[in-house]
Amino acid sequence: MTMEEAEAFFKSYLGNGYLMWHEDIPGEAAFRALNLPEETLQAWRQDILEEEVAKATAEGGKVWTHLSAAIDVLRDMRQSTPENHRMVIAALRGALAADAAQRTILLESVVGRTASGNDGLLALTREREPQLLGELLEVADVLADSLDEAAREASEAQETAPETPETPETPEVPSADAWPWNPLDFRPSFNPERAQRVVENYRSKARRLRQ
Repeated sequence: MTMEEAEAFFKSYLGNGYLMWHEDIPGEAAFRALNLPEETLQAWRQDILEEEVAKATAEGGKVWTHLSAAIDVLRDMRQSTPENHRMVIAALRGALAADAAQRTILLESVVGRTASGNDGLLALTREREPQLLGELLEVADVLADSLDEAAREASEAQETAPETPETPETPEVPSADAWPWNPLDFRPSFNPERAQRVVENYRSKARRLRQ
C-alpha cells in the first residue's frame, strides 16, 4: 500500500479504525503495517473534518450525515483546537434550518448516544474547549426548542386528522441493481416521541452543566 493509497483508504472510512477493520480486514492490516506517524493521521483527520463540515453546510446537503460524522472525527482527533470546535458549532447553528428528523439526529450527536454521553459534542467541548460550552449550549437550546415545537405540531396534526383504517405496510425490496445500498440515500423520518426523549435528555444534561 502506497502513501496515496493509504490516505484514500483512511479517508474513505473517515479515519475510523473499527470500520476499516470491519469492512476490509486485509486493507486495514496493510494500512496498519505502514505504522504511520500520528502527525500524518492528524493532518488527514483535519482534512476529513473540514470536508464533512463543508458538505454539511452545502445547499441541499444531508446535514445530519455529514455533521454527525464531523463530530465523530473531532472526537477522534488527538489534538483538537478552538477553531475546529467553533467550525462545528457554526455548522450546527446553520443546521437549524434542516427538517425536524435531521435536527433530532443532530441533537442526539450533541448529547451523545451512550449512557454516559461521553461520545457527544457536549462532553467533548466540556473536556477540551470549556470556554466554548456556553456557545454550544446556546445553539443546542434553540435546536431543542425547535424540536419541541415540531413535536407539538405533529401531535396536533395527528389529533385533527380524520381516522382512516390502518393497512399494513409492505416494505419495498430494492432491486438487484440497487445494491450495494448507499447510506447517503437514506432519509430519516420524523418521530415526535423520539424527538421529545432526545430533548428531555439534552435539557437534563444542560441543567447539570450550567450548575
